[in-house]
Parts: sequence; structure tokens; C-alpha cells
Amino acid sequence: SARMGGARRASPIIINSAICAVWKMASSILEGIRVVDLTQNVAGPFCTQILADLGAEIVKVERPRGGDDTRAWMPPEIGAEAATFLALNRGKQSVAIDMSAPQGRDIVARLAK
Repeated sequence: SARMGGARRASPIIINSAICAVWKMASSILEGIRVVDLTQNVAGPFCTQILADLGAEIVKVERPRGGDDTRAWMPPEIGAEAATFLALNRGKQSVAIDMSAPQGRDIVARLAK
């Protein structure tokens, strides 16, 4: 058996199986919870990305004209999309809502219920 500093090392297959099992459990811990994401740029979208990784449904609300600022942060880009935006918002649903209008605020309130 392989030894490292006198201790027995676990097989990579066992470690990978354990990591997969923990990830599967962690990725559903927030299942059934909806988060309405009103953030933009980096800190907020990174936070809600973690919540999405844990299984939450994320609904990202963006401005109708321009959306999240990171949509314009190029290069780098993947196709016609900014890589930063894609990295911070993967797995989220996105909707453009004008929150300066009463109807827009009503829609956001309904999403949060």
C-alpha cells in the first residue's frame, strides 16, 4: 500500500466518490427556495451563484436597457457574451424588469412570494 509520512493514503477513486457524494448532497440543500437576485457587478452575483450551486432557484432581475454591468465587460468573451457575466450568472434565470415603474415593482414583489 502507498505510504506518505507513515499514514496510509486513500485511493483516488474512493476520494473522488466521496467528493461526488458530498457535492450531490450539497447541491440540493437549498432546493425549493427561490432567490430574487437584484444585484449586479461581482459581489452580489457571486453570492447568488453560490446559492444556485447549493440548489436554490435564482431569478436575476436586470435593467431593460443594458442589463447587468458585467454584460459589457469584454474581453474576455465567449461568443458574443462577456465571460465574467457568464461565470457569475450560470444556472440562473434572468428577466428584464423596469423597477422604476409601478408594474415592474409589482412583478418583482410577486416573484419574491
